[in-house]
Amino acid sequence: YFAANGVLDGVTGSPNAKGEEAAAGDCKGEANAGLNFSGACNLYLAREGQPTRFIARLDASADASNWLPHGRLSSAVQRTSRVSPDGQTLLFRSKRRLSGYDNEGVSELYLYRAGGTEISCVSCDPSGEAPIRVPPRGTDSRPEEGPGFGIVNLPGPVVPPNPAATLTRNLSADGNRVFFETTDSLVAQDTNGEAGCPREGSPLFTFPACLDVYEWEAEGHGSCTKDEQGGGCLYLLSGGKSPNPSFIVDASASGDDLFLITRTAGLVTQDQDQLYDVFDVRVGGGLSAQNPPPPDPCGGIEDCREGATPPPASESPQTPRFSGPGNVKGSKGKKGTCAKAKGKKGKGKAKKHCKGKKGGKGKKKAGKSGRASR
Repeated sequence: YFAANGVLDGVTGSPNAKGEEAAAGDCKGEANAGLNFSGACNLYLAREGQPTRFIARLDASADASNWLPHGRLSSAVQRTSRVSPDGQTLLFRSKRRLSGYDNEGVSELYLYRAGGTEISCVSCDPSGEAPIRVPPRGTDSRPEEGPGFGIVNLPGPVVPPNPAATLTRNLSADGNRVFFETTDSLVAQDTNGEAGCPREGSPLFTFPACLDVYEWEAEGHGSCTKDEQGGGCLYLLSGGKSPNPSFIVDASASGDDLFLITRTAGLVTQDQDQLYDVFDVRVGGGLSAQNPPPPDPCGGIEDCREGATPPPASESPQTPRFSGPGNVKGSKGKKGTCAKAKGKKGKGKAKKHCKGKKGGKGKKKAGKSGRASR
């Protein structure tokens, strides 16, 4: 994969999925001049024995750092493209609109599969909402460049005089998992940018406070069963509610492990402080010791029973203890009930008898069993 200004043989008249064709580029700039690039150029794929394929047009001002010769960049410049080991999948960042989502000039992450024409946006907001624009870095007048792959520069007691730049693994070996940081709320659980996204950090390095870590997973892999965004599913891996940013440290080749650093409390029950910690977000992982069950408020079942309301005292059935007349029989009232009698002689008497008082003239006999019903 490479970028060039020229229209190469074999690609003329071969548009990409958006209908774009390669055009003469005007990318200009020098790496030794502060990486001040301008213009647009073409992104190509070259494979042995096959014609060179045009993939997309790129904006040099935002994307040129990906395509400079090796060794021309300092450790402070972030590479924003990745290629799977087999060369079949390219993940790259561009501020141009390369999908149906209107990114409004803010860089997004795109995925390309070798041999195809489709370019999928893995970091675009599924709801169609515009990207979040955060304040610039200090005196830098440029807005935040959109999703990133992780640059952790935290203050510490020991700083190496010549730190080595390490390229993080943000694309799994099979090309089916992508890990990235973004200030955008891509799922409903991510709410820490609703009230604004100020910067925090040290005097030398500042970061958007609402920065969170996400995973994109291709449809048909892992737990993704349908196309929700860019041919796959989006998952929030950091808290999404903390006023502090979260950063990617690295990932395993399979993508089963993603290491992130954050001050967010509560990702595991054991961590309730506001200190920076490193977490392993692992498929099928989790340590029971870090997520103990909540303490029993009673200390045990028997202790809880001691404070419970005692059951009612056992009593014998009421009928054997009853003394007095049996049920009153009205002229049309039902036997053994407390219904108001309708007969002339029983009118108004049965209701009083239900309350345990004596009936009217003469006592009525009990039923055949010799017991009166209550």
